[in-house]
Amino acid sequence: MQNLMGTGLGSTAAAQPVVISYDKIKLEVEQLLKTINFDLIQEQQNNVIEQYMYAKSLNLKLRSQLEEIQYLKSQTLKTYQDQELVQKSIRTANRRLNLIGDYRPASDIPLLYKRLENLMKVE
Repeated sequence: MQNLMGTGLGSTAAAQPVVISYDKIKLEVEQLLKTINFDLIQEQQNNVIEQYMYAKSLNLKLRSQLEEIQYLKSQTLKTYQDQELVQKSIRTANRRLNLIGDYRPASDIPLLYKRLENLMKVE
């Protein structure tokens, strides 16, 4: 009766030894190893894909920053060239002013004529 209940305390004649062959164990172990290896390989592939995507996003960020740096460099060069052009224009204007002499308002024109007459008399 106890045998039917599953306690294992019944007669030993009814109990049969469980025979597991070496080949069956070997096959099960190999299948487990393949499953474990497959899981590890899958995890490693996922890690590689994740790292690749991260590297790709970094590459895009770096590329956009490089483009921004190149743009700023060109703007700086343009600003420098514009500044040189302004400096050249200022130097040209200063030379022209020096050739003209002192600037005189319109009220000084009669005085300039007198100076011119005096200069002509001296010569």
